[in-house]
Amino acid sequence: MNKLPIYEQVAEKIKADVTKGILQPGDQILSVRAMAIKERVNPNTIVKSYQVLEREGVIISIPHKGSFISEDVLKLKEVEKEDKLRSLSDSLLEALKLGIDEDTLHDLVRKVQNDFEA
Repeated sequence: MNKLPIYEQVAEKIKADVTKGILQPGDQILSVRAMAIKERVNPNTIVKSYQVLEREGVIISIPHKGSFISEDVLKLKEVEKEDKLRSLSDSLLEALKLGIDEDTLHDLVRKVQNDFEA
C-alpha cells in the first residue's frame, strides 16, 4: 500500500513514464477528465497532480489545448535526483538512529555500486 497521497502517486507515475521514455517531450498527456477516469479518482485530484507537475516543470498546460510534457527533460531529471537524495538522506538518518554504524553503511554503498557496475 502506497503511503503517498493519490495526487502525488499520479504525478509520480507520469514522471516515471517520462524517465522511462514512454512519454517524450512535447507529448500530450490525458485530459484531466480522461486521467480521472483512467485512475478512478476525482478530477480535482488530477488537477492537483497536474499543478504539481507544472510547478516542477515536468508539464506545461496550454489553455484550450491541453497539457504537454515539457521540453526541459533535464529539469525533470534534476527534480528526480533531488527527490532521491532527500529520500536517501531520510533513510540514512533512520539507519543511524537504529544504530547502524557508518562502516556498514559505506560497505552497503560500495556493494550497491559494484552490483550496479557489474
